[in-house]
Amino acid sequence: QDMAQQGNADAQYMIGQRFHKGQDVLQSFATAAAWFSQAAQQGHPAAQNRLASYLFEGLGWAQDFDAALRWFAAAADTGTALFQYDYATALEKRADGQDDPALASKYYGLAADQGYLVAQVSLGVLYQNGTGVAQVLDKARSLYEGPAEAGDARAQNNLGLLYVRGEGVQQDYERAAALFAKAAEQGLPVALTNLGVMYENALGVGLDEAKAAEL
Repeated sequence: QDMAQQGNADAQYMIGQRFHKGQDVLQSFATAAAWFSQAAQQGHPAAQNRLASYLFEGLGWAQDFDAALRWFAAAADTGTALFQYDYATALEKRADGQDDPALASKYYGLAADQGYLVAQVSLGVLYQNGTGVAQVLDKARSLYEGPAEAGDARAQNNLGLLYVRGEGVQQDYERAAALFAKAAEQGLPVALTNLGVMYENALGVGLDEAKAAEL
């Protein structure tokens, strides 16, 4: 705390984290935001990213999408994959109707190129749907495969959908059902529903209406 009060950005960020989590102090998002702001203004990337999330969600301070995106961008431009992913997610999911999926695809791509699996999945979704980029189903498939193999439930479910529909791959109900099952085991709601549909219609698995209803 002494170092934070003397202007040390790392200490300011750490104090902010303590108030964010309520670690040995009474949790206070407003106090955390104030400390994150001080560190962010000194160029501390993690503080910039955290402050951005506060502003984006309206946590501790008033919601301000434009300010949030400026801080997200500052953190992302340091080259850290997590910050690039967070910036892209914010660009894609603004609640005021001013989404920028094209710029989101750029930053998802930067994070994906560093091997950040969740960014690869999110970029795959954009290519699957043709949002912000041209629809390229084979590109979506290739982006999903690594994360799916590593156990990412969202990638497993989305790759399963490609196999069900025969989009970018040869249609394969058994492969789709197996992927849905892996994602369902992790509790992903949409995968539970999709696997239920497979059992209900005997697609890639035996007909089992009771199992379908349970899922």
